[in-house]
Amino acid sequence: MPKFTDYMRALAKETQWTALRNPNPETGCKVDLEDNVTLSFGMEGPTTLVMSSVLCDVPSDSPHRDSLLRRIGRFMVAVRRMRRTHLFLRDDTLLAVRRLDTVSSIPIFLREANDWVNDVVWWKNAVDKAVLLERQSEPESFSSLFSNSFAGIRL
Repeated sequence: MPKFTDYMRALAKETQWTALRNPNPETGCKVDLEDNVTLSFGMEGPTTLVMSSVLCDVPSDSPHRDSLLRRIGRFMVAVRRMRRTHLFLRDDTLLAVRRLDTVSSIPIFLREANDWVNDVVWWKNAVDKAVLLERQSEPESFSSLFSNSFAGIRL
């Protein structure tokens, strides 16, 4: 069974992300990409690797909070078959999260990580558009969110 360090070193080799070359299973690892995307890797218990990324902050005092969360929630349901990453609201932070059992092989992990990174970038763009729409107080429109296409990141 691969360990956290094995997964991170394999991903570092594939991506050239230097932040993953000396992983610490106790504190996890973070990788900063362009466009304010930060990827976090860590362990949850002894057998679950967690990949997470902050999509946006949703302050509790925002006048558009409920409308924004409804918009994102409906959109999440609409694209569920294409996007396997889960979105969570923790306190006032919207996260994109994927969990992986550590009995998975390194090649399976690399495929999951590739898919997850693509999802994170795609969700980040979609959520940024949703936030912008809420700030402009426009009527909710799925078509404007679906028009966002992303070719993907190659690992």
